[in-house]
Amino acid sequence: MTNKRFAGQVLRILGLAIEMLGILAAALSSRQEDAGPASGAGLTFRQICVVVGVGFVVWVVGTALTYWPGSGTRARKPARLGKNDLEL
Repeated sequence: MTNKRFAGQVLRILGLAIEMLGILAAALSSRQEDAGPASGAGLTFRQICVVVGVGFVVWVVGTALTYWPGSGTRARKPARLGKNDLEL
């Protein structure tokens, strides 16, 4: 079984890379003078938006895996009370 937090970090980085590639494709397609509806890579603007959206979803899943509370293996221990702490 893989570590959930490690897998989350990998998914976050992968999602950001996908988003950046989609944004780069959009930027390069808008720089072409006769671009029309398709970019140099053969992707339409709608397809580029889908790529960026998929990258965002992968990033969100990775973030949820990274920061979602664990199931007790790393549960926080109760803090020890010192002599000057007030216990309610």
